[in-house]
Amino acid sequence: MGIGTQYTNLLGTVLVWVFVALMAPEVAAVVRRHRRSLLPRAMALSAVVCLAGWTLTGQPWVTESRFWLYAGVLALVPAFAGWLSWHRRPGLRLLVAAKVLLTLLAVALVAGTLLQDARPDSLPIYRNVRHLNYDVALLLVVVAHLVQVARTRAAVLGLMGLLGVLSWFAVWSGGRAQLIALAVVVVVLVTGGAVRWARPRTWLVPAALGLGAVAVTALGGSPLLRQQVARTADGDLEAVSSGRLRLWQESLAQLDSPGAWLFGLGPDAFDRLRLGPPSVLGADQRIVQPHNATVQWLLEFGVLGTVLVVGLCAWLLVRALRTAGASDLAPERRTAAAMFLGLFAYAQLDGLFYHVVPFTLAALLAALVLFDLRLAPDPPATAQDSSSRAVSTSPAIASTNSATPSKRTMPRIRSTKETTTSTP
Repeated sequence: MGIGTQYTNLLGTVLVWVFVALMAPEVAAVVRRHRRSLLPRAMALSAVVCLAGWTLTGQPWVTESRFWLYAGVLALVPAFAGWLSWHRRPGLRLLVAAKVLLTLLAVALVAGTLLQDARPDSLPIYRNVRHLNYDVALLLVVVAHLVQVARTRAAVLGLMGLLGVLSWFAVWSGGRAQLIALAVVVVVLVTGGAVRWARPRTWLVPAALGLGAVAVTALGGSPLLRQQVARTADGDLEAVSSGRLRLWQESLAQLDSPGAWLFGLGPDAFDRLRLGPPSVLGADQRIVQPHNATVQWLLEFGVLGTVLVVGLCAWLLVRALRTAGASDLAPERRTAAAMFLGLFAYAQLDGLFYHVVPFTLAALLAALVLFDLRLAPDPPATAQDSSSRAVSTSPAIASTNSATPSKRTMPRIRSTKETTTSTP
């Protein structure tokens, strides 16, 4: 079996559930603390509606790996919150480092495949080279943030080099939807006051991005970029959308019964039922997702389930917008909120909520948006609490003056009306 989209999603689903199982006590504690909140009740209602609809219309779901991925990603949000409540900033840095490393390995794997004269639409993991921008585009934001907080000159120079390489790949691949996602992130951060233009280091980011873009031309240009420019300049909406408009229209036409419209066709309906129309794909081609999260949900959940899911997303997007503009929060959370907004915009034009890697990243960003995780550094230690720190060294465990450590405070959903004392 090749390392294709379905294999990657299946392997990712297994890894998600392994992580959730390891964090089961934290997941249970977070859910227990918020059992009376509106959010988990709305999520439970959405799940009940979808499962009941699939059962009534005879759609398979227990045997579909896609169902287990959806359930795992829902559990991943409190699992990430529990992980970060234990490990705080070091834990977040570990996750970021793993993300950077895995993305670079994926880029190397794709590059090695291309050097063997493979077609750019028959690659491992994501199949199409532009789909690797799911990771690269958002990783550009992460590396740009790391440039601002790096503590040594060597780290800044290394991160700028990495930023230039990622910028080169983003431009060389000719992805257009990633530009919309990056524009959303930049606008949210700038209007929210998170970008400090007076800092000289801020200007290093556009300089590195510009050098990476210029390098595409200096190294001979890119046929993929020229192809996308020609499509955009054509002016025809069908050409500009790369066939997406007809793909969405003809895919939704498969919902040809009241039951299908109300409850959908079950998990992974687009690929399982081969809903990709031949008029768009050609007789010998196949894609596994409709390149639009809302169309994907309509096909899987129907109108009832999609209304509930979109409602939850809208609420979370409002929270993310407020978080990105909250000057009292740690910069990691503000950047994560902007990234979540950009990722959701990206998902309306491509398969970010279908592929497991960006989908699980959305769960991490949601945890950073939703929960008051106190990512700021710990306050300086005092002589009074030094004895209690000897008993428990976990930064998420509250210190006491006695020899017995107190119970760890689980993360809570932050109210939009309150402020925190954490400092960026």
